[in-house]
Amino acid sequence: MGTLPEMVDAAEVYLWEHIQHGGRVRGLRREDLHEYPQPALRECLVNAVAHRDYRIRGSRIIVSVFEDRIEFNSPGPLPWPVTVENILEQQYSRNPRIVRVLFEMGYIEEIGMGLDNVYRWLAEAGQPEPALQDTGGCFIITLYGLDMEKALAEERAEALDLARLSLNERQQRAVLYVQEHGLITSREYRAINRIGKTMAYRELTDLVERGLLERRGEGRSTRYVLSERLVND
Repeated sequence: MGTLPEMVDAAEVYLWEHIQHGGRVRGLRREDLHEYPQPALRECLVNAVAHRDYRIRGSRIIVSVFEDRIEFNSPGPLPWPVTVENILEQQYSRNPRIVRVLFEMGYIEEIGMGLDNVYRWLAEAGQPEPALQDTGGCFIITLYGLDMEKALAEERAEALDLARLSLNERQQRAVLYVQEHGLITSREYRAINRIGKTMAYRELTDLVERGLLERRGEGRSTRYVLSERLVND
């Protein structure tokens, strides 16, 4: 229980803690991977509390988490003239005061664009469009989660590209280290590969000459980071 913003925050935290998270490799960069885009989860929660029919007593918003989807069930049908078919074009606010308060508190970025943004966030994450259902007694938004097993398998496959660059195992290990930590020093290169200074210098220099790493600093402050070309790809 609590205020509407407090309930939205608590539900968002719960959902974020109970979905899958990981990472994947794009080129030589690692990026976070989530089963659902966090902004889409938040928007669906805000949509439910902002547009439910509060005249229906004995009902409540129900958020159901399944293995492959999350359903946001809000009491009350869509208000006329809004339908599932025209919901992205037609606007109508059942609870304008609640919407205004949520907007002023920063829970709504742009009035009337919430569901449009959900579609956009899902598309950017490479996930399917949400399913919308008006049962006559409630409105249900269903988000389908990213296939994490497939996505992580793709990550492993892309990681093998390092081997195709004809890098030895030590160099591959170093590039992955830079992806995770942001940089690597000669000392760290020697430590993770258990080799001496001469070989470490030669192999790091090779990575620089290949355009994979860039050398920053001099002397003891020398460090190696991903090249700007790879970061901006």
